[in-house]
Order: sequence, then C-alpha cells, then structure tokens
Amino acid sequence: MTAPPKGRPILLETERFALRSLKPSDASERWQNWAKDPEVMGPLNARTREMSREYLANYASSFDNNNRYLIGIFEKAKGLHIGFFIVEVDHAHRVATFNVVVGDKTWWGKAVVNEARAALLRVLRQTRNRKGLRRAAHPQFSGGPELQGPGLEARRNAARTTALQRRWFTP
Repeated sequence: MTAPPKGRPILLETERFALRSLKPSDASERWQNWAKDPEVMGPLNARTREMSREYLANYASSFDNNNRYLIGIFEKAKGLHIGFFIVEVDHAHRVATFNVVVGDKTWWGKAVVNEARAALLRVLRQTRNRKGLRRAAHPQFSGGPELQGPGLEARRNAARTTALQRRWFTP
C-alpha cells in the first residue's frame, strides 16, 4: 500500500508567533528536553522519556500535512521554537483533533494557545477544508496553569474553545 501524497506545509503568522509545519531539521535539544519534563508531558498523559534527535526527525517526517499535521510554534521576535500542535483530520467525519504542547515554560500563562490556535483554525478551514470540517476537538493541552486544573482561567479557555468551534467549524 502506498502512502497518500503529502500536502502543502502550513506557514502562517500571528501577532507574536510564526506557525509552520515542522521538518526533520527542527529536531533539537529543546524539543528533546520537553519530552523529558514531567510538567510538560504530564497533562498529555504521556510518559517522559529520552528521545534522540533522529527519533524526533523521523517523527516529524511521519506527518503528511493532509490527514496529520505537526505544526511548530515559534516566537517571531527571536525565531525560538516554543511548542507545537499535532492536528489529526478525520475527513470522513469532518472533524479535526488538536493536541498542543507549549514546552517553553517562559510562555506558560501568556495565551499562546489561544492566539496560535485561532490562526491555525482559520487557515485549516479556509485553505485545507475540502469537505467542510464541522468540529475541532481539543482533548489534550500542555502549557501552563491557564490550561490545567479547575481554575477560572481553565474555564475561560474552555469557553473560548467552544466559541472558536462554533465560529469556524459550524456548517
């Protein structure tokens, strides 16, 4: 069985961030350190572990920018890689599932996810939406207190997510 053809890479900017499809050359020590950090990996329900750059490069290569996207979040001012989205699109059911990691803890609590996700939803809907996505699900987040626990910020973020789902993914 042959693999489906790869789609065009994602490349977009927000006020503070550049988002783009990750490439094997993006495998870095920063990314390796996130995989070993229980505070970063815990909310994803993923075990911490040592990952080689080769492993991360192969992982990045496994995304096709059609059904599966691995999108890096980069600080625009310095070009620093601070996190990533994993987006899986179920074209048959018209649903996109988003998982996000903000690995750079200096960005926790600074609305990275809200700003980056809104732009990403717009681009996916406008340019990659052949059959009309109906919903975006956001089951797993890693990126600081505003995305975790029962606090006010977590409830506000849930409300923002619901509003984004209605705005961009309702037929």
